[in-house]
Amino acid sequence: KLLSPTTFVIGYRAAKAVDEMNPDIVHRQEASAMYGELVDTELSFDPNPIDLEPETTNIWDRGLSLLGPNTFGYAYETGKDQATHLAVVHVDADHQMKVMSRTKLSEGFSPFVRMVDLPYSIDDPHTLTYFQRDKKNIASICALNMTGGNLTDCEETVWMDRELSSVASTSLGNGRTLFAFADKDGIPYYHVIGLSQK
Repeated sequence: KLLSPTTFVIGYRAAKAVDEMNPDIVHRQEASAMYGELVDTELSFDPNPIDLEPETTNIWDRGLSLLGPNTFGYAYETGKDQATHLAVVHVDADHQMKVMSRTKLSEGFSPFVRMVDLPYSIDDPHTLTYFQRDKKNIASICALNMTGGNLTDCEETVWMDRELSSVASTSLGNGRTLFAFADKDGIPYYHVIGLSQK
């Protein structure tokens, strides 16, 4: 996920790390992110990734989004409790990542978890996370306090009431988001939703 024209983060799942001196000490890396940067013509990666759930296994899916300057959202599905979570992460001037807040958005299984970059406006930061629950596709929208990273005024809406086999989205600006998706029979569709202040 691009943070700027030359900086980015990568969300990934890695194998567990076992302490060489004590194999009973295990560090899970299933909800991780790494910072990278393009310097001249070279790709450079910071060797200190962030692990959002170091003690949890069965992280099933994830989605990242740009939320503001040097700040991104990392949404993920935990398999053991079947819940969708959202962490707000800030990258400081030394490229160190820090979790500003964590929120459980939903309970129940979802085959996918995705996010939309800057779904409203850069001056009025929001998160838009979408997932499936009970065969309905939910958009969870929250206002974001960039100073503390806290989510407020979270609301859910059903944007599609059919089971999907795949979905992708992009922000069109001015609070509009384009969804491209296929139903369980593989038939493709697209849909535009808009966000507006009450």
